[in-house]
Amino acid sequence: MTSTPAALCLPAASVLVDDVDEELFLVYTRKIQLASSSNDESTAANTSALGYLEGKDGVVHVALTVKAPAATEAQTSRTGARRRAIKSKSKESQELVVEVEVHQALDALRHRKGDTGSVLWRSSLHLAEYLLQAHHFPSMSNPPLFPSLASSTILELGAGTGFLGLALRSIWGDSGRWVFSDLLDNLLLVVRNLKANDVLPSSSSGSSASSLAGPPGRTASRRPGARPAGASNPRVDVVELDWLVEAAAWDARPGSLFPPSSPSSSIGATAAASPSSPLDHPPDLILAADCVYNPCLSAPFAKTLLRHAGPDTVVLVACELRDQEPIDEFLRAWVTLGERDGWRVARLGWSEEKGDGARDEVEGIKRGEFAVWVGWRVSDDEDAT
Repeated sequence: MTSTPAALCLPAASVLVDDVDEELFLVYTRKIQLASSSNDESTAANTSALGYLEGKDGVVHVALTVKAPAATEAQTSRTGARRRAIKSKSKESQELVVEVEVHQALDALRHRKGDTGSVLWRSSLHLAEYLLQAHHFPSMSNPPLFPSLASSTILELGAGTGFLGLALRSIWGDSGRWVFSDLLDNLLLVVRNLKANDVLPSSSSGSSASSLAGPPGRTASRRPGARPAGASNPRVDVVELDWLVEAAAWDARPGSLFPPSSPSSSIGATAAASPSSPLDHPPDLILAADCVYNPCLSAPFAKTLLRHAGPDTVVLVACELRDQEPIDEFLRAWVTLGERDGWRVARLGWSEEKGDGARDEVEGIKRGEFAVWVGWRVSDDEDAT
């Protein structure tokens, strides 16, 4: 596999995406093969057939528990010709429990056409669990996917309920920055959940659409940097980012808002009618969970992430494998449009074999009904090697 940036540590079994048709065949074949062993009764009991968690009265209380992997240490010492075995000791059990209160808008999902961001989807749940496990309890077989995640600036596309950022705040909350982005109608739900989980003070304003949309007569979609008035957490931003508007700006002027040859301050050089980035510098990481669901939005979504990624930005997209068409459209757009700027796309892969040759249990985001792709840019010099 081609070289990866220092900010990304790919699992050994990851696969570079060179051919989209082949990639789709592989992921959907794996889904079928693992279907019989992917029953998760604890999740299924509280999950709809579409893959979102229903909860009670629109509220889901999520508790994610990640534990240190079981390990033993054996030591031996030699004195002259005599060896002395020292008894192995099991490491003290360690675990981390992350609790998130998630308010959903089930009526919006059922009655507002095209609204899928108002509920908590399983892919966000499992992705958060995987990243928490790898960060807090890394191991040789499960190193941190993003070694510098704690100090990174993260732009989340399609933040929905805001769950992913909330679940990972034990990682980025002290020295990182999280930018929650979505359509204006969904941002109020994000703000509600940020307040419910004490990330934003409950007394802050920003609970009305007008505070997010800006002055009357000014189109909110032209102001992706808008954030709730009174939001007092300097490590949190809530911004509107409309993929259709971003796609139109890309079509008018293809390319990133942060080209390699230009400093971050030059983003204003883009067309005056185009929305600018909500950030004053490229994000270290762009995350998106379960944002690939509508084939009409697949290409605009790809253009949005390409447009807001800088030369060193790493992109992660996780989704549940449902209909093939939206994923097909998205991957083709990402691979094809990104080729000019040296983008590489890989699917995260995990070994399913134990040391004795037996198959290990496949859990969480590693199960066959989910797929996780990461992307990064390589320079011309790296590409030549």
